[in-house]
Amino acid sequence: MAAWTLLVTSPDALIRARAALFASRVYGFKLRPPHYSTQSIRAQKAFLSGLQAEGWRLVHLRRRNVLRVALSSLRREQTKIVHRTVGDESDESAPFDVPIDRS
Repeated sequence: MAAWTLLVTSPDALIRARAALFASRVYGFKLRPPHYSTQSIRAQKAFLSGLQAEGWRLVHLRRRNVLRVALSSLRREQTKIVHRTVGDESDESAPFDVPIDRS
C-alpha cells in the first residue's frame, strides 16, 4: 500500500484533499467540538457555512445512550484506538477498566 503525505494549509483543504484520495461519490468525516481547537478553527459557524456552500451535506448524529457514550470514551482513552479500517483485527472482546467511585 502506498503511503500518502498530504500538505494542506487549512482544515477545509485537508477535508478536500482526503476526499480526493477516495474514488467515491461520498466521503464522510466526524467533526467533534475538540477538533475546532486542535485544527485552529476559530470561526466555527463560518467554517461549517463554507463547507455547505461547497456542496457538503452536514449530518448531526447524537448518541442517546449515555452509558454507551461513556464506555466508548473509556475504551478509546485506554486502548488509544480511535479509528479502524477494513481488515483491522477486532478487539471488541478485549477487557478494559471501568473506574468505580465507591464513596
